[in-house]
Amino acid sequence: MLERWLGTVGTDNGIIHDSRDDDDEEIGEDESASAKEQRGSVLWGYGGLSILPHGAYPILAALTGALLNQGFEGRDRLMVILTNHLARNKDRETWQAILRRLAHAGGNRPEPASTFLRKAFDQVPRLVETTDAIFLLAHAQWWDNGLVRDVTASWRTSKSAKVRQSYGELVALMALANSEATWAPDALAEALAARDPIVRIGIAYAGANLFSEPMHRAKASELLVGIAADATDEEILAVMDVFRAVGEFAPDRPTLNLMRAIAATPADISKDRGTFIVEAMQGLLPHAADPIGAIALRLADGWKAELTDMASGMAMLAPELTDVALTLHRLGGPSRRVGIDVFERLIEVNAYGARETLIEIDRRFERPLSPLRRRIPRRARTARRRR
Repeated sequence: MLERWLGTVGTDNGIIHDSRDDDDEEIGEDESASAKEQRGSVLWGYGGLSILPHGAYPILAALTGALLNQGFEGRDRLMVILTNHLARNKDRETWQAILRRLAHAGGNRPEPASTFLRKAFDQVPRLVETTDAIFLLAHAQWWDNGLVRDVTASWRTSKSAKVRQSYGELVALMALANSEATWAPDALAEALAARDPIVRIGIAYAGANLFSEPMHRAKASELLVGIAADATDEEILAVMDVFRAVGEFAPDRPTLNLMRAIAATPADISKDRGTFIVEAMQGLLPHAADPIGAIALRLADGWKAELTDMASGMAMLAPELTDVALTLHRLGGPSRRVGIDVFERLIEVNAYGARETLIEIDRRFERPLSPLRRRIPRRARTARRRR
C-alpha cells in the first residue's frame, strides 16, 4: 500500500526555502572574511534546526523504518524502492531528510546501501554537501570507508568553507579512530601539508573531540600539538575547543604536552572567551604549573578590558584566575613569581574580586593590638596616695 501511494506522490514538498540556506553557502572570494568567523564543529556541533518536508517524505520515512527492521532482506528491498523513487524525484529536501535514517543501513554487507547513496549523491544537486550527508558519512565510514573516500575526494579543494572543514573533521576522525581506513592517515598528512586554514580547523576540532577518548588521546594530543605549534588565531580556537569537549583532565603525558603547546603557541589564545580553559587550569594544578602559569599570564593580559566590565560576563572569570594565581604562589619555586605576576596584572586592571582578595589576605597578617590599660585620672591618683 505504501509503495502504491509513493507512486502517486508528486515531487513538490510544499516548503519554501530561504535562498541563503546554510547548506547552499559558497564562500568564493569572501572566503578570507568568512574564515575568521568561528563556525564550531560540524560533526560534533549541535546540528541546528530543520523542518521535515511534505510530499513523499512521510511515506519514504515509514517504509524506511519498517524495512530496516526486517534484516538484510528488508534493507535490500528498501534500496530498490529508494532507487526507483530517485528516478522520479530528485528533490534535495526530501532525500536530505531520508539520509538521517540510513546511518546504519550498511551493516556487514554494505553494497546495496553504498550503491544507492552513490547514485543519490550523483543525481541530486548539492545533496552531498548538506549537514545530514556529512553526518551520514561519519557513520558510513565504519561500514564502508571506501564510500567516504570516493565521495569526499574533491572536498579538500571545494569553494565551500563548510565542506572543507567537514573534510578535515572526517579525515582526522578516520585516521585516528578507524584502523580499517588505511588511506586516511596519508590523506590527513596531505591535508596538513596543504596548510589550508579551513581544513586545519576541521582537523583541530576532530582532535579536540577525540581527546576525551582514552584510546585516542595520545594521537589526538600529538595532532593538536602539531597544529598549535604554528597555528593562526582561528586555528587555536579550534584546538582550545578541547577544554569544552573534555569534562575533566588527567595530568597524563598527552595532557601536559598539550598544555605546553598552548602556552607556547604564537596565536592569540585570549580570543577564546570560554570559561572552560580556566576550569581546566584549576583542575590540573599543581601539575603542569609552568605552562599553566604562562597561559594565565597571557589570558590576564588579553582579557584585561573584559575582566573589569561586568556587562561582558568575562568579569566572572577574574576570581577563578585569582585562585590560579594564589595556587601558583603557594607552590613556591618559579611558580611563586609567576603567581605574583598574574595577581599583579589583575590588581592593575582592577579585575572583579581581585582587590577584595588582596584585602582579605592583608587582614590575615595584621598583628592583633594588645589591650591598653585604662589610665587613672591624676586627681584620683593623688587622693589614693593620701589615703
